[in-house]
Amino acid sequence: MLSLERQLGSNTVLSVSYVGTQSHRLLVMEEANAGDPALCLSLSQPGDVSPGSSMCGPFGESNVFTTVSGQIIDGTRGPLGSDFGSDTKQTTIGKSNYNALQLSLRHTSGRLELSAGYTYGKSLDESSNLGEEVNPINPALSYALSSFDVRHNFVVSYNYRIPFENLFRVSNRWTQGWEVSGITHLVLVYP
Repeated sequence: MLSLERQLGSNTVLSVSYVGTQSHRLLVMEEANAGDPALCLSLSQPGDVSPGSSMCGPFGESNVFTTVSGQIIDGTRGPLGSDFGSDTKQTTIGKSNYNALQLSLRHTSGRLELSAGYTYGKSLDESSNLGEEVNPINPALSYALSSFDVRHNFVVSYNYRIPFENLFRVSNRWTQGWEVSGITHLVLVYP
């Protein structure tokens, strides 16, 4: 993290920050008994929709296939074979990174307090949570935007002390201490 701060006038402060993180060896789910894509490609017959024929591909790894020469192939799964079906394992091969530019502005004057913040960030990972499996053949192909990536994030908070004592020209406990405050949050997920 690198941050620069500058006072603008007597009541305003501007802050600019860069935040960056990297993580390695994160826990991810990986298919332990994935189908062999090369075997699947050798079994697939484009356009073959004859009765009893099975197409090889995702979710068809445990099907029984007959080659053109008549050989019967009992699924494309390996190394455990089709008898074990789909089986996942936890492994520590995941990685992630996050980079962001953060801007914040704080201003106070009289009865008004205003704080605004903007973040332009990007989060990448191979698996955003343990429910997302990575590509079993090449886990690096799963590296993409995180499911929780928020590209643009803008927040404004404000507080204003209402001058009822000036309006009613009476200063007592009924006219003092009234405030209006709030938080506005705008998010744009994709660029």
